[in-house]
Amino acid sequence: MLSENELIDALCVYLKSYDYKIVVARTTKEKGIDVIAKKGTSRLLIETKGGTSSFNGSKRYEKTFSPSQISTRVSRGSYTAADLRSNEHQGEDKIALAFPDHPTYLKFIAKIRLVLEELDITVFLIGDDRSVKCLQGHECWRSFDVAAVDNILSIPGT
Repeated sequence: MLSENELIDALCVYLKSYDYKIVVARTTKEKGIDVIAKKGTSRLLIETKGGTSSFNGSKRYEKTFSPSQISTRVSRGSYTAADLRSNEHQGEDKIALAFPDHPTYLKFIAKIRLVLEELDITVFLIGDDRSVKCLQGHECWRSFDVAAVDNILSIPGT
């Protein structure tokens, strides 16, 4: 599973392919909004949470986070995105989250998808191959594979 820094790198490549200019791309050692991308007059503010530690020497380095740790990461990321929605955005700004494309992350995202939809928070899922899926707004959530989510939610241990 990719670290937060690797997710940010993959996300920036993806956004550039859609003509976004990357204004800020922070590493895990820096504080603030992880990615700020600009296209025209609107900005995209993205909070990113990786699937393993970026710090060589930590106990979790290159090890997938536990379900409890993943729950905490989705919770913290979602809180940050909601805070951005409330306080930091300007006019046409869009708010987004980026997580690993992994069943346990998907489980926790699915549980709050209606809130994310209501707040118009985009969710990017990034695969180990650095492919990016975008879950954006009402239309995207409608196309979201709800049956697959229901299957994931019914699997013990996820």
